[in-house]
Amino acid sequence: ETYLAKVIEKTIEERAANAEITYEFVPQAFTTAYIEAWKNLDSPFYLIIEEINRGNCAQIFGDIFQLLDRDSKTGKSNYKITPDMDLQNYIASQLADYGIDPEIKSGAKMQLPSNLSILDKSNTLKVIHGTRFAYVHHCFNLESFTQIILIT
Repeated sequence: ETYLAKVIEKTIEERAANAEITYEFVPQAFTTAYIEAWKNLDSPFYLIIEEINRGNCAQIFGDIFQLLDRDSKTGKSNYKITPDMDLQNYIASQLADYGIDPEIKSGAKMQLPSNLSILDKSNTLKVIHGTRFAYVHHCFNLESFTQIILIT
């Protein structure tokens, strides 16, 4: 399982009917937050990850780690990455009707929008937004956030 997606086997009945093993793309927390943030650019979205400091961030995020560097003026990622074909197809199916960058809505490239913040819920809350890991020295009232996706 990854934050981007997991690949699962279809049901035994479907396999028996098709006489083959097939897999389907299933979006997970990061992909859900990413899609919803692009669909609703006027609303803030927060992806909260518990205890990320216990793991290797480069391994946890994979290619997405590059997206964490943000432009100080626009708030978007400084860099774009190319997702795998399954993720490209899923993004294209979800964002096709939205008036955003054609590379983004086609799924050909990924870039974090300015309204998507990634937070780490650990002993000290860190924000992965303006810089990769900027310490936040105050508490958040999570009940006041309107769009939250929590990874535990």
